Amino acid sequence: MKIFLLAGKEHICIGRIIEKARKTIIINKGALTLRDAIEYLKEHALVYDRILITDGALSASPDENERDLESLIELIVADVTIVTRDFLFRATQSPVSVFVSPWFRATEADIEEALQGGGKAQSKEKPKKEPTHVEEPKKQPAGKKRFSFSGGGNKKQEEEANLTDISLAASKAIVFTGHRSSGITSTAVNVAITANRRGVRTILVDLDVDYRSINLYFSELYEQAEKDDAVASSLIRLLAQPQSYQTTAVNVDGLWLTSLGYDFHDKRLLEQHFIESKLIGLITSLKHNFDLIIIDFPLDGLTKFPAFLNSVDVFALCMENSIYSAFTTLRNIVVGFNDRESTPYFASKARLVVTKYNDEAMYDNEPITPERLSELIVSEEFCDDFSTELPVAGSVPYITWFGKQIESDIPVMDMDNQMKQAYDGILIRLLGAVR
Repeated sequence: MKIFLLAGKEHICIGRIIEKARKTIIINKGALTLRDAIEYLKEHALVYDRILITDGALSASPDENERDLESLIELIVADVTIVTRDFLFRATQSPVSVFVSPWFRATEADIEEALQGGGKAQSKEKPKKEPTHVEEPKKQPAGKKRFSFSGGGNKKQEEEANLTDISLAASKAIVFTGHRSSGITSTAVNVAITANRRGVRTILVDLDVDYRSINLYFSELYEQAEKDDAVASSLIRLLAQPQSYQTTAVNVDGLWLTSLGYDFHDKRLLEQHFIESKLIGLITSLKHNFDLIIIDFPLDGLTKFPAFLNSVDVFALCMENSIYSAFTTLRNIVVGFNDRESTPYFASKARLVVTKYNDEAMYDNEPITPERLSELIVSEEFCDDFSTELPVAGSVPYITWFGKQIESDIPVMDMDNQMKQAYDGILIRLLGAVR
């Protein structure tokens, strides 16, 4: 079988897997992205049996991928197989089949199964639209954790999600951060609730010891903290004895929470326990008891603890799609980290989450889409120290009644199906970013 491989920076490793999995010939020696392939095919007369596309060839924009895939299909009459870890990936064109892999990078078994189950080629002259074929991942080896992501969204999305599991080889810590008022807490809360409802054993840790906003989103936590000093000092007690989370944290509908109550004012205890070594110890200990640790930690606090960055798997960098939000965020990062090493290290683990997305926001007469915002952030025009790639983990639509979730004690994801889908996508992409 002759394969035209589109794997971007994964070309070499995926190529080795393909050649090991089957008797195949990869006809292109150089690495190509989906966008590159369109011009490449126009310039070269190639003979191949199938096109194989992996995440390395795809951009951070689902819309761009969809347009590029349509352009590619117009040029070919062949099977197209896409192997991706993104269960939200959409490909309704024929002759495309999509194989969802639970791993960060496709395994030999994934490639073998994907190539065996690839869709049948359709005639270019008579295109026939068919539903995207999503195959169920192979059974995992013993020791891997599986979390079902079924339900939520419309019927089609539920059917797709039912076929997809998240697989984590180890517990993960995700920090939601950004400048204040950028939607950090609301995003962390809704993603934590999403994970908990999907069967992921989750704890939500509020490290914003100044504002303690988690209390506003969970009336049960707030009321217990008002009545019980032990609950009001939950975070300090957990820092002192992280292995005792069952007696120091609060469980609300299966989701574990820890924060400081508004009545906690013991500055001495805070100075004694809210230190870098104990924060690192807390995350290390919680990873033995939870599958997912979600942390609310604004930049003005996070940047004071550069060594803490090593304990975190992914930073969900929250900001609105505005120039003010971008400049303020980057300023907080660059000025906050005093050493030159922390900023690029933080950037290497960061994923952009656009909160309160406003589709009317413009810059230089262009809409500030999540992808455009990501490009601006890493450009020299904005910041010399934050020049690494910044993948987009998702966006949350702007709604005028966003604050209603605090008044009603109902998460915004339960008020609007579009919001629910947004948080589902953010969670899966953040977990998919974990290496």
